[in-house]
Amino acid sequence: MCLGLLELVRGDHDRAASYLELVAQPTMWSEVYGAMNAAMAGRPSEDRTAAARARIAAIWPAESPLDPEAVVRWIGDHHPFRHKAAEAQFLEGARLMLATT
Repeated sequence: MCLGLLELVRGDHDRAASYLELVAQPTMWSEVYGAMNAAMAGRPSEDRTAAARARIAAIWPAESPLDPEAVVRWIGDHHPFRHKAAEAQFLEGARLMLATT
């Protein structure tokens, strides 16, 4: 999963997908990375996005609205980057993923 994330940030979406496909027991983050990577590659997947959103919704606080920018901020809080350009690219991938319907 970590190699998939690294390739996603590097922009090698085919290689990222190949690593993310190897995840034997998907977690919330592997689902999110897979949906983000597909969206960033220009091949958004409604199924992957629905799975990622369902994982996020399952742990989202009931008192907070589950709007896309709140989710992007939350993803960003859990994925701090030293390099701001990489962080911006990663969070744009989250926005693209959340825009998939």
